[in-house]
Amino acid sequence: MDHVFLSLSFLPPCVNYLSINLSESIYHYHLPSPSIYHQLGDYNLDQIYPNTNVCPYLNNIQDAAYASPSWIEENTSAEVIQLNNDLDSILGAGQWSWDYIFDCMMTTVCTGRPMPDGNGAVKMSDAIFNATIAQTDAKYGYLNLFNNSQYGKLAMGNTNWHIRTNIENVVNNISGINTGSNYKLVLFAGHDTTIMSLLAAIQGDAWEVEWPGYASLVTIELYQSVSSTPEKPAFLFRMVYNSKPLLVPPCTTPLCDLNILLDVLSYAKETMPECTASSSDSTITSTDDDSNDCNDSSALGEVGWTILVVVLSFASALIGGAFVFFYDRKYLGQSALQYQQTDSPIHKA
Repeated sequence: MDHVFLSLSFLPPCVNYLSINLSESIYHYHLPSPSIYHQLGDYNLDQIYPNTNVCPYLNNIQDAAYASPSWIEENTSAEVIQLNNDLDSILGAGQWSWDYIFDCMMTTVCTGRPMPDGNGAVKMSDAIFNATIAQTDAKYGYLNLFNNSQYGKLAMGNTNWHIRTNIENVVNNISGINTGSNYKLVLFAGHDTTIMSLLAAIQGDAWEVEWPGYASLVTIELYQSVSSTPEKPAFLFRMVYNSKPLLVPPCTTPLCDLNILLDVLSYAKETMPECTASSSDSTITSTDDDSNDCNDSSALGEVGWTILVVVLSFASALIGGAFVFFYDRKYLGQSALQYQQTDSPIHKA
């Protein structure tokens, strides 16, 4: 293995400047260049998840999806209305939101704490808990698949561009064409919403909508066919999610012609032009999952943030250097987007 590329996405920078810079110090010290190239992403600016700060048109798609007749019908069904009433009784009307309830419930039960049980006649039960999780899956799944997976494709446009580019570079290198970095392994560390949008973008309606569990993993494996020749290269791919091989339409088997995956990813660009809302009256708001004061950019002006970043970066470098020193002393990582065939050389084979 000649080279590895590692991309990490962190949560809001107000709690991660130190860890980011410390990580850089450790990587640069222990891993001889160029064994591992790494990229550390700021949560507010990263494009490895559906980020409305970078792609405000995602807000427009979300508004359209949840205003669509089919979603309104689903969201106003007798079952959903009853579920809302039950949660109001248990958690308190106005004290919870569909945007956050999944994280709140899962972090509660996964840390061994009891769920709120309400003061009324309705008590939390397995049925209400499971129905809430299922409705959250349905809500976010509908958004990602709406209008030919428009949300998922746009949200993952930059990430899918990186995936396609890395694959094409490997294929071209094997075919004798040097087009860029030839990484043998590429790792992206993202979020649960990353995986959902990624699967929606690539699988479309074949995606089995379900919220990813903790430490979920999607792998895309690249194979060179035994029938491949220098004159006519042939490659296959397989996509696996948590050890389960996936079908990528129109493939009929998990191990499939690489051209199909490249066609599916052909819409993706490093910078998605569709991300800029074209409507002058569009309401662009942040949908960050973290609604704490750390994300309030009004607290400091641009100059203030710049000074803070410089100071924290300098302090982090000192801490990182000290850590490495003592460690070494002691002991010696908008419209629906359409597919189109790529211009990769393997299409011309």
